[in-house]
Amino acid sequence: MRKPALQKTQLQKEHKSKYMKQYYLDNKERIDKLNVEYKKKKLESDPLYKFSHIIRATIWNAFAKRKYTKSKKTENILGCSIKWFEEYIESLFTEGMSWELIGKEIHLDHIIPISIARNEKEVIMLNHWTNFQPLWADENRKKSDKLDFK
Repeated sequence: MRKPALQKTQLQKEHKSKYMKQYYLDNKERIDKLNVEYKKKKLESDPLYKFSHIIRATIWNAFAKRKYTKSKKTENILGCSIKWFEEYIESLFTEGMSWELIGKEIHLDHIIPISIARNEKEVIMLNHWTNFQPLWADENRKKSDKLDFK
């Protein structure tokens, strides 16, 4: 009949949680600065992290521009894992394309533009992995919101 040990563990967790919240509040500026520096270095050094950041931002922007809330995880919207999506996009690279150029000289293009979406369901459908392709930035700017089935 020693259930109090279990309760003590729960109390310890609650105490730690309160302590960590207070520690964050007391050191918010420093912690936020360290987090920004860490993410910046990780974006520069880890291509998969950078790619996942870009795809999450791309999908989030598709929702935000239409004043919808992204309520599903990116992988659920894509219909695949980020790792699988990375391999898929890489399989579509043309000559000269590389991960170092993603987000700079190469964009993740929606084959059917998001601008044609009329509701939240269509935004989700148009962010499926089958509607993405890597495209040189200048070609993507020329294509803009037009359908281009070459």
